Amino acid sequence: MTRVFITGGHGFLGKRLVARLRDRPNTIVVAPARAECDLMGPPQRVADLMDGCDTLIHAAANVGGLQHVNQNKFNVLSENLLMSLSVLAIEEDDLVVIRE
Repeated sequence: MTRVFITGGHGFLGKRLVARLRDRPNTIVVAPARAECDLMGPPQRVADLMDGCDTLIHAAANVGGLQHVNQNKFNVLSENLLMSLSVLAIEEDDLVVIRE
C-alpha cells in the first residue's frame, strides 16, 4: 500500500492529481485542506500530517490568476518560495528529485 501526500490537493492541479491517484489500486491519498495543512505556519504540523506517507507531491501555490500575480508579484513569489522551502525542510532527509 502506497500513501501519497499532496499539498494543494484541493486546487486546480491538485484535485486532478487526487482524482487520478484515487483510481489507482493500493494507493491511499492524503490531501488535507489549506486550513489543516498551512505551509506558511509551523512546519511540525505539516510534518505530522505527512508522517507515514511514502510519496510527496507538492502542488500548493499562491496563484489566483494573472491580474492577482501582476498586482502582488513580491507576495506571490515569496509565499510560493516559503511554502516550497517548508516542504523541503520537512522532507530533506528523504528527498528524491524526479525530473522528466
